Amino acid sequence: MLRTDLHLLSKEDNLLLVGTADGKLVIFKDTTVKYQDGAPVKVVEIGDISTPLVCLSISSILGQVTYWAGCGTKVVSLNCDFTVQKMMETKTRPLRQQKCNNGNIITMVIDNYIYLVKKGSHVVELWDKNVDKISLIIDCASVLKNDTYSARVKALHLQKGTTLWIGTGGGDIILFDLSTHQPICVLDTFCHSIRSMVTIQIEKECHCTVLLILGNVNKDYFEDDKWQKEEQSQLFVWDMSLPYEIQNLKNHNDIRREITTKMRSGSLK
Repeated sequence: MLRTDLHLLSKEDNLLLVGTADGKLVIFKDTTVKYQDGAPVKVVEIGDISTPLVCLSISSILGQVTYWAGCGTKVVSLNCDFTVQKMMETKTRPLRQQKCNNGNIITMVIDNYIYLVKKGSHVVELWDKNVDKISLIIDCASVLKNDTYSARVKALHLQKGTTLWIGTGGGDIILFDLSTHQPICVLDTFCHSIRSMVTIQIEKECHCTVLLILGNVNKDYFEDDKWQKEEQSQLFVWDMSLPYEIQNLKNHNDIRREITTKMRSGSLK
């Protein structure tokens, strides 16, 4: 099993959706999985052994629920009873998008658009789900001014309507403004590699939500008369208001710069 997600379908039933390595969507009642050999409610065959089912997510527009998943190079949408509605092929023509590759989708988030990354790629592809066409690419190697290997994208998190958080294999995080399609800032190399990102609410009364980032860190230690290296996992906690604070600081600096320029030119009244 590659990925599990718990979704509330009604007030009565919690269903656990499981994407498997052989391309199946398996649906369990959450009460069933507490017991050994619990049978699924439904199994939907979508891909095969070469196209695992990953990146399960849910969207709701005007009360209409749609489930999404990546399967090989395809984006799959399913309706509320898990019938496949559409399979969108994301293979791109070499002459059209030379920076994109045609590997399997490894991570994906859904909003008004589909943001997806393929295996080994340093590019985030933005797809219009209404017309099944690629609209934009985010070249992380160009943003980071780094080699394509270190800029490989490993994880995505979508801060609804505002910011896309992009975690890379080199340990950098790019905050990308969804309204301007420009980077807000880069949090560079605070670990050796980003593995995953997820939000969690830590204080129910004040609705404080933070972003948990799991990363790998290489630690050097001296043992048996020689230096050795060990890879450790570390969990980082980030304030979700960070993108807004950075943008407010940039706006404040722009205003100060404008005032300073007017003072020097004598045009400030």
